[in-house]
Amino acid sequence: MTQPNIGAGGFGPSRRGLDRADSVIWSRQAVDDSVDPVADAVANALYWDLALPRDRVVCRCSDGWVTLSGKVERAYQRSSAEADVWRVDGVRGVTNAITVVAAAHEIGAPRAGVGR
Repeated sequence: MTQPNIGAGGFGPSRRGLDRADSVIWSRQAVDDSVDPVADAVANALYWDLALPRDRVVCRCSDGWVTLSGKVERAYQRSSAEADVWRVDGVRGVTNAITVVAAAHEIGAPRAGVGR
C-alpha cells in the first residue's frame, strides 16, 4: 500500500500552491541552506495560525532566539504570533518587533451609526 501524496491532496502548506520549502522561506526569510529544526517548527506554527496575515510577519531564528518583525492590523495578531513562537520546543527567547498599524480601510472611515 502506498502512502498518499499529502501535497497533492489539499493538506498542509501546499494547499494554496506552496510547498514546505516555500512556507519556511516565507516565514523566516532563510538566507542559508542549513536545517534548523527550531526555525522549521516556528515557521510551521506561524503558518497554521489563521489569525496572522502570512505576507506580513517575518521570523528570524538564531540559536533558539526568535525575532519577529512586520506589520499587522490588530494587537491580537501581534500577541498571537508571539504566543505561537513560545509554544515551540527549543525556543529560548522571543523579540517581538511586530508593529500594529491601522488598516487602510479604517483610516478616515466613518463608524457605523455615527452621524446619522
